[in-house]
Amino acid sequence: MSYPKNPNQIVIQNEFYPHGLTEKDIWDYYEKNKPLILKNIIGRNIMFFIATDINKTVVKRKINESPIRLNYSNFNEIITGRTISIHSEMGMIENFGIVDVDVDDFHKAKLATLEVYHILNQYKLFTDVKIRYTGKTSFHVIVYFKRKVEVSYIKNMLEQYIKETPLINKFTMKHKRDIKTPNLDLYRNVYRAAFISEGSLSVDGLRCIEVNPRYLRTFRKELARIK
Repeated sequence: MSYPKNPNQIVIQNEFYPHGLTEKDIWDYYEKNKPLILKNIIGRNIMFFIATDINKTVVKRKINESPIRLNYSNFNEIITGRTISIHSEMGMIENFGIVDVDVDDFHKAKLATLEVYHILNQYKLFTDVKIRYTGKTSFHVIVYFKRKVEVSYIKNMLEQYIKETPLINKFTMKHKRDIKTPNLDLYRNVYRAAFISEGSLSVDGLRCIEVNPRYLRTFRKELARIK
């Protein structure tokens, strides 16, 4: 990873980082967390959110017209101090599915996520269920299978199961949500759909991290800061 040419240039500045995150802050974070990042994305097509100015990003899916893939050999060449966020693409077959619990109200998001977690954790088809904070206002509930299956099957199975539970009477399941009601978005479970990679930063500079359901009610966004 080439050291930033403008290490003190601020690329993110918000309520979590009133003094700003610099290119060096981003560079240091990804250098320190390279093993975790690669563990979660190696072998996958990925996309970057690249900083063009303070709090402004563009999406990059290709390098020299080819899909982006990271590994130990090219990581230090591709990641820069302006590589804010790393998202992975769903493959055609996967051993996990994602329920994106989406609502602007963070308190509602936590309560809804906890409900979804407990309901999905009862389904015997899943070998494990985890909660992941996305680094913004929402959470992903990740369900795992014993073997890989077609991603289209995962989406249909999740939709069918949720419709048979009390969740369907409390939340929506739409491609686009309304403002007040938490939405259970299943459209991450589509071939080449992008989802934030665990260990990555969001465009707000907060880490995408696993959250223990026991501590979800008291979880605060500030716990995902990098400094």
